[in-house]
Amino acid sequence: MRKLAAIGFLALGFGVVAACGSNSGSSGTSGVTPAPTTTSTTGGGTDASANPCNTNADCGPGRICEGKVCKTDPAADGGSGSDGGTGSDGSISLDASPDANCLGKPIYRGMYNGMNAKWTFAGTTNGIASGVDACKSLVPAGDHPCDYEEIKAAIAKGELADVPDGTTFWVHRSTPDPDNTNNGGPNLRCNEWKYNTNDICRGEFGTKAGGAFTFDLHKGALINGGLCGAGAGGGVTQKCGGVTRSVLCCNPKCI
Repeated sequence: MRKLAAIGFLALGFGVVAACGSNSGSSGTSGVTPAPTTTSTTGGGTDASANPCNTNADCGPGRICEGKVCKTDPAADGGSGSDGGTGSDGSISLDASPDANCLGKPIYRGMYNGMNAKWTFAGTTNGIASGVDACKSLVPAGDHPCDYEEIKAAIAKGELADVPDGTTFWVHRSTPDPDNTNNGGPNLRCNEWKYNTNDICRGEFGTKAGGAFTFDLHKGALINGGLCGAGAGGGVTQKCGGVTRSVLCCNPKCI
């Protein structure tokens, strides 16, 4: 009878021990630490228990510390566009003014040297089209030969400061100038840059000397109604033949 009582007591003891071991394992004391739970919210980062912070440096790139919690920085997430800024989808929003898209964008790209009045590039002589190809060959690439108005605007912005003194460059003009009653024409553009002798056409040009720019333009009314013909060429400074000049190249026209 005493032996049966002892056996029962031992069985009861083992049951208590087993129950205690089971409870301590479920509370995390078995040596396995559960991973913390994080809650992600769009634009709001994670909760304070998962990503606590004191400064922005605690949060990493594109994150800010706000209320001791790391959150996505709205500025790094695109933000909202206004008057030429960046929209939430990364696109550039334009102001109603056509000049808003031009702010801060350079006009002048670079210079192609050694071009005679019969514009040729890569063995092809095709006037303005060859000038375009020459400009696009620059690194970084230009878009087109600058016209007279673009050249004047680039000078005013100081973009041609690096053009060396002594440089002469062809001027493609199709607008009036305050000192001229004409708006240019083929006979002042060496027959649209396809003519390189001196008898029937002229070629207007500009020069940089002593840090200043001057333009050699035809004065007065157009000759021969603007067409190349007798009397338009020889004896003037705007020669098409026997001379090479640079072509100034511009970025795409900004509108």
